[in-house]
Amino acid sequence: GGSPTMHRNGSCTALRLGGQTYLFDVCEGTYRQLQFTRISPMSITKIFISHLHGDHLYGIVPVIMGIMVAHKVAMNDNSMSQKRKSRFYKPNNKRLAGAAYGGEDSVTMEKPTI
Repeated sequence: GGSPTMHRNGSCTALRLGGQTYLFDVCEGTYRQLQFTRISPMSITKIFISHLHGDHLYGIVPVIMGIMVAHKVAMNDNSMSQKRKSRFYKPNNKRLAGAAYGGEDSVTMEKPTI
């Protein structure tokens, strides 16, 4: 089967284009796996969820926290030259933020709250 095991993670695909990273599905353990790559959390600008099953979205909280921490560190170092937004999408091209972010359609990383 395709279930995660101790030696195999679940579903997540990263697409890197022009300094930006798009994530497709974020299973549990995604952020941990990202730490073994050269993908900077600051480069993640869009996260797409193919469908609302746990094995495709249970890793979203650590990924969001990793993005927010990376942006906060960059702001403290005064090394962030531009504001970036990360957008979250669920099926039917609708943004997945809603109640978690006060009805906003995206989260600006200018002043993340941790």
